Order: sequence, then structure tokens, then C-alpha cells
Amino acid sequence: MSPRPVPARPEMNRFTFEKIREVPKDSSVALAAILSSIPFFFLTLFFVFNERALRASSGYGVLDFELVWTRGMTHRIFRAWGASNVRYEIFAHHVDNLYLVVYALFAGLCILLIARRLKGRLQEIGFFFVLAPVLAAIFDAMENVFLLSMMRRGIPVGRASPALASLCATFKIAFLGATISFIFIAGILLLVRRFKVPLTYYYLVLLAAGIATVLLLVVWNPYISYVIGPVYYAIAFLFAWTVKSEASPEAQASV
Repeated sequence: MSPRPVPARPEMNRFTFEKIREVPKDSSVALAAILSSIPFFFLTLFFVFNERALRASSGYGVLDFELVWTRGMTHRIFRAWGASNVRYEIFAHHVDNLYLVVYALFAGLCILLIARRLKGRLQEIGFFFVLAPVLAAIFDAMENVFLLSMMRRGIPVGRASPALASLCATFKIAFLGATISFIFIAGILLLVRRFKVPLTYYYLVLLAAGIATVLLLVVWNPYISYVIGPVYYAIAFLFAWTVKSEASPEAQASV
């Protein structure tokens, strides 16, 4: 009879989280976040202006192309863009391959800074959320493979490239949404603790932010993903520096 598998010991998990709390040092994480924020800012501007120009000239932006789903809609967008815009978007999607590395790095570092200032179970959840922008970048890269293939070679009959690209885009948006949600919710919670504000205000701020986000999605749809994400990341970085780390060994031992 084969021996029963030995479950992972809690001490091992605790050791892993202790290493994440301490390595790399906060100063190194902050420096990396600051450095990555520079290309992040300029690349974000590039895609904002690219989206605006595409919509002004053709009525369709990159976001429409990412969520195209069908061959018919893809051909409609290509006709509206014209050959020159399609060639330019091939270049823009190569730039996006750099952008996805930058935003994954910057967002992940912001989440790490915030998570280190949470307590107990919330902190452990925060460490897992560091993976959210990484997963978003992976699906973004897969999406770009399908989109570039369509722009270069067209869409042969029977190919599922539009649906696969849109499926990858959906997962990317979901993980980016999880990234932004954690940064905002955890960041507001840190501010509440920092300034000892009643918890009621925390829920009111979340409610107001939810309503504002829905309104922006309805009224300002083309630019929401390029604008609100960077704003949240920048705010998160400031949040992390308004709160002293609560991840000391003594505090964690008492959890």
C-alpha cells in the first residue's frame, strides 16, 4: 500500500510569505516602480492618442478590434481603417508587446507595496494578486499574436483567430479589472486605517467609485482602460507611502 502524501506544512507557507514580505526590500521595490512608471506614462499617452486618432478617422478603435469576435466584423473594421491604418496598427501592436511588460511590472510592484502594508489574511490575498497583472500581460501577448496574424495575413475561411483574440482580450480585461479593483479597494482601506476614519466612509467611497466607474464606461468608453488604470496605479503608489509597513515579524506572529 503506497504511503499517503504528506500535506504541505503551515510552517513552509509561512516561510514563503515571510520571504515575500522582506525580499526585495521596500526601497528596491519603490525604485523599480518609479523607473517603470516613466515608460508606462509615455506609452499610455501613445495609446490614448492612437485610440483617439483611429476613432476620429474611422469610427473604430483598437478596443473594438480586440473584442471583434467574428470575421465579418473584422473585415468591416479593416475596410473602415484602410491599408495605411492597418499598417500603422501592426507597428502599434509591436509597441504594445513592450507596453504589456511595463504595465505588468508597474502594477505588480504597486500591489506588492500595498500588500506588505496589510495584515493577516488580507496580506496573503494581496500577495496572490501580484499575479493578476502578470496574467493580464500573458493573455495580452497571446491576443497580440492573433491580432497581428489577422492584420498581416487576413482571415482565411475556417480560422478562429477573431474569436481566440477576443477570448484572450476578455481574460486580459478581467485580470486588469482585478488588478485595478484590488489597488483601489486595498488602497482606500489603508487610508482609512492611516487617518483613523470611520469604516462607514470606506464603504461610501467604494460606492461612489463604483458609480463613477459605471458612468465613465457608458459615457467615456474608448478611453477608460487607458486612463483609469494608470490613475489608479499612481494613486496606489502614493497610498503605499502614506502608510508605514505593518508586516513586521512581531505583528505577523500574532496573526
